[in-house]
Amino acid sequence: MILNDKTASGNIIGRVLLIDADDTYVYNQRTERIEVYENEYLPEFLYQLLNADNIRSKIIRASQGNTQIYVNWSSISELVYEIPVSKEEQAKIAEYFSNLDNLITLHQRKQERKL
Repeated sequence: MILNDKTASGNIIGRVLLIDADDTYVYNQRTERIEVYENEYLPEFLYQLLNADNIRSKIIRASQGNTQIYVNWSSISELVYEIPVSKEEQAKIAEYFSNLDNLITLHQRKQERKL
């Protein structure tokens, strides 16, 4: 997983990308790589969790800087996250929100075609 932690405008700060293949990405010095303990957490769940509006707003509030906004990794690691212990529950939650994201995208595309 990759956490974008620096931007001039702040509009993508804290946005997380899920990279589903090993060693197939490049990131710069102001982008955080998140290595998931897959024996405890599902990457798909953490992706949904970290991109949720309430978590992103916490990340944005933790950002610093004036001309270049950035997130200090130590501040992010100190935030409180509510994560189910059961990987089965994590899987169900991740699937639910992934399906919801897909449904929203589908409806947005339909609206764009109408315009």
